[in-house]
Amino acid sequence: MIKLIASDLDGTFLTPEKEVTAQNRKILEKCAKKNIMFVPATGRTLNAVPEYVLTLPSVKYIMTSNGAAVYEYPSMKQIIDECLNSDTAQFIYEELKKHKVMLELFSKGRAYTSKYFATHLSEYGVFGQHAYYIQSTRVKVDSLDKIFYENINSIENINIIFPDISLRPKLKKIFSDKAFITTSSPNNMEISSVKATKGNSLKKLCSILSIKKEETIAFGDSENDIDMIMFSGCGVIMENADDKLKKKANYMAKSCSESGFADFLQNYI
Repeated sequence: MIKLIASDLDGTFLTPEKEVTAQNRKILEKCAKKNIMFVPATGRTLNAVPEYVLTLPSVKYIMTSNGAAVYEYPSMKQIIDECLNSDTAQFIYEELKKHKVMLELFSKGRAYTSKYFATHLSEYGVFGQHAYYIQSTRVKVDSLDKIFYENINSIENINIIFPDISLRPKLKKIFSDKAFITTSSPNNMEISSVKATKGNSLKKLCSILSIKKEETIAFGDSENDIDMIMFSGCGVIMENADDKLKKKANYMAKSCSESGFADFLQNYI
């Protein structure tokens, strides 16, 4: 019996236009009637998760910042908190400032970037829907330094967007022994505590709720979803995912634009 469904949002549960399809909503209504929980598991911070996602049927928990923060819903009580060690965060942040990259800081459920970055997105290869998403969800500040050092003990994630993607492997090599490194788009890198992954947080949540891994399904489309997919009893990758990720899952669903989430669950459950 399935008791919990965890799903990435962007590129998985949501359409490319960041919408919930009628089919996906309908399948969650059926899940709610069977007491099956739906856990949005996203790289977004809490304040960047749309209200129309939080209020979907059967949402009782929300996983954010790639697992660094997990909340009960609707109380918004935080039940899992895995931030970067302050010394590690400082080393990473100061090193990143030496390079031409766009920086975003995730802390206490909010995502920050500088006003400079927010007004020069095209220089960093950010256009269209992605640019709109950043403009509508980021707290834009004069000084990222001030935000960083005021919140040095509560940094959930440091997100980097590269104008020159050749820099990514070089920085990944520098940081890989100090933090968990992943990606969710072609030109970004996300840095968090080694304990802050979607898979680790799903495992902890299942322990809290006394749910066996065999009673879970996980959906995803990106590198930051892989350990969650591999932990779950049934791991599902979307058709629109990178081909190299598809071998990691038990099953493949139709693309996010074709309501692959609902289509798979309708046949599986």
